[in-house]
Amino acid sequence: MIRNALFALVLCSGVFAFPMEFNHQGFLADTSGAPSNGTHLMAFRLYDGPGPLDSLLWSETHASVTVTAGLYAVTLGASTSITNSIIERPALWLGVPVGGDGEMQPRIRVVAVPYAICAWKADTVTTENVKDLIQLWATVADADLDGFAKAELSGDDCDDWNPFVHPGAVEVCDNIDNNCNGLVDEEFNKTWWRDIDNDGWGDPELPTLYSCVQPSGYALLAGDCDENDAAINPGVADSICNGIDNNCNGLIDDWPNPVGCTVYYYDEDFDGFGDILEISQCLCTPDVYYSAVVAGDCNDSNPSVFPGANEVCNGMDDNCDGITDPPGSTGGTNHYRDVDDDGYGDDYSAPAVYCLGYAPPGWITMSGDCDDTNPNNYSGAPEVCDGQDNDCNGMVDQPL
Repeated sequence: MIRNALFALVLCSGVFAFPMEFNHQGFLADTSGAPSNGTHLMAFRLYDGPGPLDSLLWSETHASVTVTAGLYAVTLGASTSITNSIIERPALWLGVPVGGDGEMQPRIRVVAVPYAICAWKADTVTTENVKDLIQLWATVADADLDGFAKAELSGDDCDDWNPFVHPGAVEVCDNIDNNCNGLVDEEFNKTWWRDIDNDGWGDPELPTLYSCVQPSGYALLAGDCDENDAAINPGVADSICNGIDNNCNGLIDDWPNPVGCTVYYYDEDFDGFGDILEISQCLCTPDVYYSAVVAGDCNDSNPSVFPGANEVCNGMDDNCDGITDPPGSTGGTNHYRDVDDDGYGDDYSAPAVYCLGYAPPGWITMSGDCDDTNPNNYSGAPEVCDGQDNDCNGMVDQPL
Protein backbone atom coordinates (compact mmCIF):
# COMPACT_ATOMS: atom_id res chain seq x y z
CA MET A 1 0.00 0.00 0.00
CA ILE A 2 1.44 3.34 -1.06
CA ARG A 3 0.88 6.29 1.20
CA ASN A 4 1.35 10.09 1.32
CA ALA A 5 3.77 10.97 -1.44
CA LEU A 6 3.82 14.38 -3.09
CA PHE A 7 6.41 17.01 -2.23
CA ALA A 8 7.31 19.14 -5.25
CA LEU A 9 5.86 20.43 -8.46
CA VAL A 10 8.62 21.78 -10.70
CA LEU A 11 7.51 24.51 -13.13
CA CYS A 12 10.20 25.20 -15.71
CA SER A 13 9.21 28.11 -17.96
CA GLY A 14 10.90 31.28 -19.10
CA VAL A 15 7.67 33.28 -18.89
CA PHE A 16 5.06 33.76 -16.24
CA ALA A 17 2.45 31.64 -18.04
CA PHE A 18 1.89 28.10 -16.79
CA PRO A 19 3.62 25.63 -19.20
CA MET A 20 1.72 23.01 -21.18
CA GLU A 21 4.07 20.43 -19.68
CA PHE A 22 5.57 20.50 -16.23
CA ASN A 23 7.79 18.39 -14.07
CA HIS A 24 6.51 16.76 -10.94
CA GLN A 25 8.70 15.24 -8.23
CA GLY A 26 7.41 13.15 -5.38
CA PHE A 27 8.18 10.68 -2.67
CA LEU A 28 6.46 7.30 -2.21
CA ALA A 29 6.41 5.32 1.01
CA ASP A 30 4.47 2.31 2.22
CA THR A 31 2.10 2.38 5.19
CA SER A 32 4.99 1.81 7.57
CA GLY A 33 6.84 4.85 6.21
CA ALA A 34 9.54 2.87 4.40
CA PRO A 35 10.59 4.39 1.02
CA SER A 36 9.33 2.54 -2.02
CA ASN A 37 11.58 1.14 -4.77
CA GLY A 38 10.99 -0.32 -8.24
CA THR A 39 8.57 0.65 -10.99
CA HIS A 40 4.93 1.54 -10.49
CA LEU A 41 1.86 2.17 -12.60
CA MET A 42 0.81 5.68 -11.62
CA ALA A 43 -1.95 8.02 -12.75
CA PHE A 44 -1.90 11.78 -12.31
CA ARG A 45 -5.15 13.77 -12.14
CA LEU A 46 -5.92 17.46 -11.86
CA TYR A 47 -9.11 18.57 -10.09
CA ASP A 48 -10.77 21.90 -9.40
CA GLY A 49 -11.03 21.10 -5.70
CA PRO A 50 -9.89 18.71 -2.97
CA GLY A 51 -13.21 16.96 -2.34
CA PRO A 52 -14.83 13.82 -3.80
CA LEU A 53 -17.55 15.90 -5.48
CA ASP A 54 -15.12 18.24 -7.24
CA SER A 55 -14.59 17.92 -11.00
CA LEU A 56 -11.83 15.98 -12.72
CA LEU A 57 -10.19 18.32 -15.26
CA TRP A 58 -7.30 16.27 -16.65
CA SER A 59 -5.66 12.88 -16.24
CA GLU A 60 -2.63 11.03 -17.57
CA THR A 61 -1.38 7.52 -16.85
CA HIS A 62 2.31 6.57 -16.68
CA ALA A 63 2.68 2.82 -17.06
CA SER A 64 6.16 2.53 -15.53
CA VAL A 65 7.43 5.16 -13.13
CA THR A 66 10.85 4.40 -11.62
CA VAL A 67 11.03 4.96 -7.88
CA THR A 68 14.38 4.89 -6.09
CA ALA A 69 14.58 5.26 -2.34
CA GLY A 70 11.07 6.64 -2.50
CA LEU A 71 11.89 9.39 -5.01
CA TYR A 72 10.44 9.72 -8.49
CA ALA A 73 10.08 12.39 -11.16
CA VAL A 74 7.72 12.58 -14.15
CA THR A 75 6.79 15.04 -16.87
CA LEU A 76 3.07 15.74 -16.86
CA GLY A 77 1.30 16.76 -20.05
CA ALA A 78 3.64 14.83 -22.35
CA SER A 79 0.96 12.47 -23.68
CA THR A 80 -2.22 14.32 -22.71
CA SER A 81 -2.10 18.07 -23.26
CA ILE A 82 -2.91 20.38 -20.37
CA THR A 83 -5.02 23.13 -21.92
CA ASN A 84 -5.07 26.83 -21.10
CA SER A 85 -8.59 26.54 -19.70
CA ILE A 86 -7.16 24.25 -17.03
CA ILE A 87 -4.00 26.23 -16.43
CA GLU A 88 -5.88 29.52 -15.99
CA ARG A 89 -7.98 28.25 -13.12
CA PRO A 90 -7.26 30.00 -9.79
CA ALA A 91 -6.44 26.73 -8.02
CA LEU A 92 -5.74 23.10 -8.97
CA TRP A 93 -5.39 19.95 -6.90
CA LEU A 94 -3.32 16.91 -7.88
CA GLY A 95 -4.53 13.38 -7.09
CA VAL A 96 -2.29 10.32 -7.60
CA PRO A 97 -3.47 6.68 -7.52
CA VAL A 98 -0.66 4.10 -7.56
CA GLY A 99 -1.15 0.66 -9.05
CA GLY A 100 -4.41 -0.87 -7.92
CA ASP A 101 -4.67 1.37 -4.86
CA GLY A 102 -7.14 4.20 -4.60
CA GLU A 103 -6.13 7.81 -4.95
CA MET A 104 -3.78 8.97 -2.18
CA GLN A 105 -5.39 11.33 0.32
CA PRO A 106 -5.44 14.20 0.69
CA ARG A 107 -5.08 15.66 -2.79
CA ILE A 108 -2.23 18.15 -2.99
CA ARG A 109 -2.76 21.73 -4.11
CA VAL A 110 -0.61 22.53 -7.14
CA VAL A 111 2.10 25.10 -6.32
CA ALA A 112 5.39 26.11 -7.91
CA VAL A 113 8.84 25.72 -6.36
CA PRO A 114 11.63 28.31 -6.76
CA TYR A 115 12.95 28.80 -10.31
CA ALA A 116 16.45 27.63 -9.39
CA ILE A 117 15.62 23.96 -9.59
CA CYS A 118 14.31 24.25 -13.14
CA ALA A 119 17.74 23.28 -14.40
CA TRP A 120 16.82 19.70 -13.52
CA LYS A 121 14.77 18.06 -16.21
CA ALA A 122 12.35 15.42 -15.08
CA ASP A 123 14.22 12.66 -16.85
CA THR A 124 17.53 13.63 -15.22
CA VAL A 125 16.40 14.05 -11.63
CA THR A 126 18.40 11.73 -9.38
CA THR A 127 18.13 10.65 -5.80
CA GLU A 128 21.24 12.66 -4.93
CA ASN A 129 20.24 16.01 -6.45
CA VAL A 130 16.76 15.79 -4.98
CA LYS A 131 18.37 15.15 -1.61
CA ASP A 132 20.60 18.18 -2.23
CA LEU A 133 17.49 20.22 -2.97
CA ILE A 134 15.89 19.15 0.29
CA GLN A 135 19.02 19.99 2.26
CA LEU A 136 19.30 23.35 0.53
CA TRP A 137 15.68 24.11 1.13
CA ALA A 138 16.10 23.47 4.85
CA THR A 139 18.68 26.29 5.07
CA VAL A 140 16.54 28.94 3.35
CA ALA A 141 14.45 30.97 5.77
CA ASP A 142 11.55 31.51 3.36
CA ALA A 143 11.96 28.78 0.77
CA ASP A 144 8.44 29.03 -0.63
CA LEU A 145 8.67 32.84 -0.98
CA ASP A 146 5.40 33.52 0.83
CA GLY A 147 6.89 36.20 3.11
CA PHE A 148 7.02 33.99 6.22
CA ALA A 149 10.09 32.20 7.58
CA LYS A 150 9.93 28.51 8.35
CA ALA A 151 9.29 27.46 11.94
CA GLU A 152 12.61 25.57 12.07
CA LEU A 153 14.43 28.88 11.64
CA SER A 154 12.49 30.77 14.33
CA GLY A 155 9.73 31.74 11.91
CA ASP A 156 6.02 30.97 12.06
CA ASP A 157 5.47 29.31 8.66
CA CYS A 158 4.31 25.80 9.51
CA ASP A 159 4.93 24.51 5.93
CA ASP A 160 7.71 26.29 4.06
CA TRP A 161 7.24 23.97 1.08
CA ASN A 162 3.86 25.47 0.28
CA PRO A 163 3.41 29.23 -0.43
CA PHE A 164 -0.33 28.90 0.26
CA VAL A 165 0.39 27.88 3.86
CA HIS A 166 1.42 30.60 6.32
CA PRO A 167 -0.07 32.66 9.16
CA GLY A 168 -3.06 34.65 7.89
CA ALA A 169 -3.60 32.47 4.83
CA VAL A 170 -7.15 31.63 3.84
CA GLU A 171 -8.20 28.30 5.32
CA VAL A 172 -9.56 25.97 2.63
CA CYS A 173 -10.87 22.44 2.72
CA ASP A 174 -7.74 20.46 1.87
CA ASN A 175 -6.83 18.57 5.07
CA ILE A 176 -4.02 21.10 5.66
CA ASP A 177 -3.54 23.74 8.34
CA ASN A 178 -3.37 26.60 5.82
CA ASN A 179 -3.17 29.47 8.33
CA CYS A 180 -0.79 27.75 10.77
CA ASN A 181 -3.07 28.11 13.78
CA GLY A 182 -2.75 24.46 14.74
CA LEU A 183 -6.17 23.53 13.38
CA VAL A 184 -6.99 21.73 10.13
CA ASP A 185 -9.94 22.86 7.99
CA GLU A 186 -11.55 24.34 11.13
CA GLU A 187 -13.91 26.60 9.21
CA PHE A 188 -15.27 23.81 7.06
CA ASN A 189 -15.27 20.67 9.18
CA LYS A 190 -18.59 18.96 9.71
CA THR A 191 -19.74 15.92 11.61
CA TRP A 192 -20.36 12.99 9.28
CA TRP A 193 -22.54 10.04 10.25
CA ARG A 194 -21.99 6.42 9.18
CA ASP A 195 -24.29 5.69 6.24
CA ILE A 196 -24.00 1.98 5.45
CA ASP A 197 -26.96 1.79 3.06
CA ASN A 198 -25.99 5.02 1.23
CA ASP A 199 -29.44 6.60 1.50
CA GLY A 200 -28.10 10.00 2.58
CA TRP A 201 -28.92 9.46 6.27
CA GLY A 202 -26.47 8.24 8.90
CA ASP A 203 -27.02 6.15 12.00
CA PRO A 204 -26.80 8.32 15.14
CA GLU A 205 -25.73 5.29 17.17
CA LEU A 206 -22.57 4.59 15.12
CA PRO A 207 -19.16 6.37 15.40
CA THR A 208 -18.82 9.65 13.48
CA LEU A 209 -16.06 11.36 11.49
CA TYR A 210 -15.15 15.05 11.56
CA SER A 211 -14.06 16.34 8.17
CA CYS A 212 -14.61 19.14 5.65
CA VAL A 213 -14.87 16.58 2.85
CA GLN A 214 -17.57 13.93 2.81
CA PRO A 215 -15.96 10.57 3.57
CA SER A 216 -17.13 7.59 1.58
CA GLY A 217 -19.95 5.79 3.38
CA TYR A 218 -20.89 8.79 5.53
CA ALA A 219 -23.76 11.30 5.42
CA LEU A 220 -24.23 14.81 6.74
CA LEU A 221 -27.70 14.00 8.10
CA ALA A 222 -28.35 11.68 11.03
CA GLY A 223 -31.47 9.83 12.12
CA ASP A 224 -31.51 6.59 10.09
CA CYS A 225 -33.10 3.81 12.14
CA ASP A 226 -32.24 0.95 9.75
CA GLU A 227 -28.87 1.07 7.99
CA ASN A 228 -29.64 -2.19 6.17
CA ASP A 229 -32.48 -0.71 4.12
CA ALA A 230 -32.06 2.41 1.97
CA ALA A 231 -35.85 2.79 1.77
CA ILE A 232 -36.00 3.53 5.51
CA ASN A 233 -34.84 6.96 6.73
CA PRO A 234 -36.31 10.23 8.07
CA GLY A 235 -36.71 11.61 4.55
CA VAL A 236 -39.10 8.87 3.43
CA ALA A 237 -42.87 9.29 3.57
CA ASP A 238 -44.41 6.55 5.69
CA SER A 239 -47.08 6.21 3.01
CA ILE A 240 -47.50 2.45 2.66
CA CYS A 241 -49.20 0.08 5.07
CA ASN A 242 -46.37 -2.37 5.69
CA GLY A 243 -45.97 -2.55 9.46
CA ILE A 244 -42.62 -0.70 9.31
CA ASP A 245 -41.50 2.67 10.69
CA ASN A 246 -40.30 3.90 7.27
CA ASN A 247 -39.53 7.50 8.34
CA CYS A 248 -37.85 6.68 11.67
CA ASN A 249 -40.19 8.82 13.80
CA GLY A 250 -40.91 5.98 16.23
CA LEU A 251 -44.39 5.35 14.80
CA ILE A 252 -45.50 2.63 12.42
CA ASP A 253 -47.64 3.38 9.35
CA ASP A 254 -48.62 6.79 10.72
CA TRP A 255 -48.69 8.78 7.46
CA PRO A 256 -52.14 10.23 6.55
CA ASN A 257 -54.05 8.14 4.02
CA PRO A 258 -51.27 5.64 3.24
CA VAL A 259 -51.59 3.20 0.37
CA GLY A 260 -53.60 0.17 1.52
CA CYS A 261 -55.30 2.01 4.39
CA THR A 262 -58.81 1.30 5.71
CA VAL A 263 -61.40 3.95 6.55
CA TYR A 264 -62.12 3.82 10.28
CA TYR A 265 -64.92 5.86 11.87
CA TYR A 266 -64.78 7.56 15.23
CA ASP A 267 -66.40 5.21 17.79
CA GLU A 268 -66.47 6.81 21.21
CA ASP A 269 -68.62 4.16 22.91
CA PHE A 270 -66.76 1.20 21.35
CA ASP A 271 -69.95 -0.51 20.12
CA GLY A 272 -68.48 -1.22 16.68
CA PHE A 273 -70.34 1.58 14.92
CA GLY A 274 -68.92 5.01 14.11
CA ASP A 275 -70.63 8.33 14.72
CA ILE A 276 -73.51 9.14 12.38
CA LEU A 277 -71.56 12.27 11.29
CA GLU A 278 -69.07 9.86 9.64
CA ILE A 279 -65.95 11.40 11.20
CA SER A 280 -63.20 9.15 9.86
CA GLN A 281 -59.50 8.54 9.19
CA CYS A 282 -57.87 6.20 6.70
CA LEU A 283 -55.42 4.13 8.74
CA CYS A 284 -53.35 1.00 8.32
CA THR A 285 -54.60 -0.29 11.68
CA PRO A 286 -57.37 1.02 13.94
CA ASP A 287 -56.44 3.21 16.87
CA VAL A 288 -58.26 3.66 20.16
CA TYR A 289 -61.24 5.65 18.88
CA TYR A 290 -60.99 5.35 15.11
CA SER A 291 -61.84 1.67 15.14
CA ALA A 292 -65.26 1.13 13.49
CA VAL A 293 -65.52 0.23 9.81
CA VAL A 294 -69.27 1.13 9.73
CA ALA A 295 -70.80 4.49 10.62
CA GLY A 296 -74.39 5.40 11.52
CA ASP A 297 -74.36 5.45 15.35
CA CYS A 298 -76.97 8.04 16.35
CA ASN A 299 -75.80 8.16 19.98
CA ASP A 300 -72.06 7.50 20.15
CA SER A 301 -71.96 7.98 23.91
CA ASN A 302 -74.22 4.96 24.56
CA PRO A 303 -72.89 1.50 23.58
CA SER A 304 -76.46 0.08 23.57
CA VAL A 305 -77.48 2.40 20.74
CA PHE A 306 -76.35 1.52 17.21
CA PRO A 307 -77.83 0.39 13.87
CA GLY A 308 -79.46 -3.00 14.28
CA ALA A 309 -79.68 -2.84 18.09
CA ASN A 310 -82.73 -4.35 19.82
CA GLU A 311 -85.43 -1.74 20.48
CA VAL A 312 -86.34 -1.39 24.15
CA CYS A 313 -89.05 0.70 25.77
CA ASN A 314 -86.72 3.39 27.12
CA GLY A 315 -87.65 6.57 25.30
CA MET A 316 -84.68 6.23 22.88
CA ASP A 317 -84.12 5.27 19.25
CA ASP A 318 -81.99 2.21 20.04
CA ASN A 319 -81.42 1.02 16.47
CA CYS A 320 -80.96 4.44 14.87
CA ASP A 321 -83.83 4.06 12.40
CA GLY A 322 -85.36 7.36 13.40
CA ILE A 323 -88.23 5.83 15.42
CA THR A 324 -88.35 5.86 19.20
CA ASP A 325 -89.94 2.89 21.01
CA PRO A 326 -91.71 1.43 17.95
CA PRO A 327 -94.33 -1.35 18.17
CA GLY A 328 -92.89 -4.65 19.30
CA SER A 329 -90.13 -3.14 21.47
CA THR A 330 -88.80 -5.24 24.31
CA GLY A 331 -90.62 -4.33 27.53
CA GLY A 332 -93.78 -3.32 25.69
CA THR A 333 -97.34 -4.02 26.93
CA ASN A 334 -100.31 -5.62 25.17
CA HIS A 335 -102.75 -3.02 23.90
CA TYR A 336 -106.32 -3.64 22.66
CA ARG A 337 -108.44 -1.90 20.05
CA ASP A 338 -111.16 0.33 21.59
CA VAL A 339 -113.31 1.42 18.68
CA ASP A 340 -116.31 2.50 20.74
CA ASP A 341 -114.13 4.46 23.11
CA ASP A 342 -115.69 2.98 26.23
CA GLY A 343 -112.35 2.36 27.97
CA TYR A 344 -112.30 -1.35 27.25
CA GLY A 345 -110.49 -3.05 24.42
CA ASP A 346 -111.93 -5.60 22.05
CA ASP A 347 -111.64 -9.15 23.37
CA TYR A 348 -111.95 -10.66 19.95
CA SER A 349 -109.15 -8.76 18.13
CA ALA A 350 -105.46 -9.68 18.46
CA PRO A 351 -103.63 -7.39 20.85
CA ALA A 352 -100.59 -5.31 19.76
CA VAL A 353 -97.47 -4.68 21.82
CA TYR A 354 -96.67 -1.01 22.42
CA CYS A 355 -94.47 0.85 24.86
CA LEU A 356 -96.55 2.79 27.34
CA GLY A 357 -97.24 6.22 26.03
CA TYR A 358 -96.41 5.25 22.44
CA ALA A 359 -99.62 3.45 21.41
CA PRO A 360 -101.61 5.08 18.62
CA PRO A 361 -105.10 6.52 19.38
CA GLY A 362 -107.79 3.88 19.93
CA TRP A 363 -105.46 1.39 21.61
CA ILE A 364 -105.62 0.81 25.38
CA THR A 365 -104.18 -1.64 27.86
CA MET A 366 -107.61 -2.65 29.33
CA SER A 367 -109.47 -5.51 27.59
CA GLY A 368 -112.94 -6.95 28.39
CA ASP A 369 -115.16 -5.46 25.70
CA CYS A 370 -117.33 -8.19 24.15
CA ASP A 371 -118.95 -5.75 21.71
CA ASP A 372 -116.63 -2.98 20.67
CA THR A 373 -119.28 -1.40 18.52
CA ASN A 374 -121.47 -0.43 21.51
CA PRO A 375 -120.05 1.79 24.24
CA ASN A 376 -122.71 0.43 26.66
CA ASN A 377 -121.34 -3.07 26.51
CA TYR A 378 -118.13 -3.87 28.36
CA SER A 379 -117.00 -5.90 31.33
CA GLY A 380 -118.87 -4.76 34.45
CA ALA A 381 -121.41 -2.59 32.61
CA PRO A 382 -124.96 -2.47 34.10
CA GLU A 383 -127.10 -5.19 32.66
CA VAL A 384 -130.36 -3.86 31.16
CA CYS A 385 -133.24 -5.52 29.33
CA ASP A 386 -132.16 -4.83 25.75
CA GLY A 387 -131.39 -8.27 24.38
CA GLN A 388 -127.60 -7.78 24.76
CA ASP A 389 -124.90 -9.01 27.06
CA ASN A 390 -124.16 -5.61 28.53
CA ASP A 391 -121.65 -6.72 31.19
CA CYS A 392 -119.91 -9.21 28.92
CA ASN A 393 -120.40 -12.12 31.30
CA GLY A 394 -121.74 -14.39 28.57
CA MET A 395 -125.41 -13.99 29.50
CA VAL A 396 -128.07 -11.82 27.93
CA ASP A 397 -130.61 -10.02 30.12
CA GLN A 398 -129.94 -12.28 33.06
CA PRO A 399 -132.20 -11.81 36.10
CA LEU A 400 -131.18 -8.80 38.14
